[in-house]
Amino acid sequence: MGKAIFKYTLDADRSSDLLMPVGAKILHVHGQNDEMCVWAIVDPDAPMETRKFSIYGTGHPMNDEPEVYIGSLHIFEEREVYHVFERVLL
Repeated sequence: MGKAIFKYTLDADRSSDLLMPVGAKILHVHGQNDEMCVWAIVDPDAPMETRKFSIYGTGHPMNDEPEVYIGSLHIFEEREVYHVFERVLL
């Protein structure tokens, strides 16, 4: 099988670990059915790795560790906005 686009669901707390194929490229984050979702291009045959994400509500404190912005999303009928970052391992 070649590459494919997979959807992953983030936990609604401040952090979420996702098991993804090595080299997965994050495309988009979006709220779907009141869940926080991430779509990525993956090679389903690649070995798996854990990727770490931080989720922050607007106005909430952030971590001081290095992070890369992935995107923002609305959930709960667009009443809440969350911002998703991937934690960078140094």
